[in-house]
Amino acid sequence: MLLVAMAAYVTRVAAYTLITDPRYVLLVEPLHGITYTLTQLATVAEMTALAPPHLQATSQSYLAVARTVGTIVGTVGGSQVMQRAGPAVAYTSAGGLVALTAVAYAAAAATFERRVGGGGDPRRGGGAAEEADGGGRTRRPGGTRGGGGAASSPPPVACAGW
Repeated sequence: MLLVAMAAYVTRVAAYTLITDPRYVLLVEPLHGITYTLTQLATVAEMTALAPPHLQATSQSYLAVARTVGTIVGTVGGSQVMQRAGPAVAYTSAGGLVALTAVAYAAAAATFERRVGGGGDPRRGGGAAEEADGGGRTRRPGGTRGGGGAASSPPPVACAGW
């Protein structure tokens, strides 16, 4: 999903550098919806897959902070490039950076898939260690259930000073 979003972004910014009549931007702009939606969905899904159940909300908060910081850095940096070198250089640079990021992401994902395999995420008790409990949910060794929402998460840990 994220690679499709990146491809849509690269296509969109490449088109921006080729467009001479501003009215034609409207033909390319629907790619922004694809880019934004798929990026949001993919990153939330990725954080959900990576974080343990008791840190799901925290991981989404970290994701929101990273997006905000990225937006600030991208806006300030992109505006500086646009003012100094022009829009064509700014959009070409942004598209090139996203294309390189897509290649790195695809390589990292392929490496992770080879190392872990397709049998579930072992960090979350996935794979062969789970067995069905008859109610459409899974039972992990030790008696905990997966797929049951908040009931499957451990209780919050109280920290001194919080």
